[in-house]
Amino acid sequence: MLHNPFFIEVSQPTGRYRTLELIPVYRENAGEFVATRNYRIYAGYIPEPGDETDGDSLRQQYLDNQEIMGDDNPCYLGELRFEGFAFFEWRYLGQQLNPNEVWQIVDLLQNCVRTYI
Repeated sequence: MLHNPFFIEVSQPTGRYRTLELIPVYRENAGEFVATRNYRIYAGYIPEPGDETDGDSLRQQYLDNQEIMGDDNPCYLGELRFEGFAFFEWRYLGQQLNPNEVWQIVDLLQNCVRTYI
């Protein structure tokens, strides 16, 4: 599993790409923080074409939003949970991503995990 925040791009039906930031969810266990197999998904900071002149204010807004976790963050798109015995058992909690976008995220995460048989 990936234990640090990272950005990915998923394709949309229009042929454009959408940048997403995935942040691993940690839980506290006996005074230590342990990575779970869950990820919070946020809209990544990429200015739209033509908005480059206002990039500094968009960047500041993005950084301010990162201090707000979960549903209160306007960039929050949901949570992807990998549950059960097998890594391939997952569930998306949210309504902002379409099924194709979610499948792209799951495919990327499953392909980066080493499988031992």
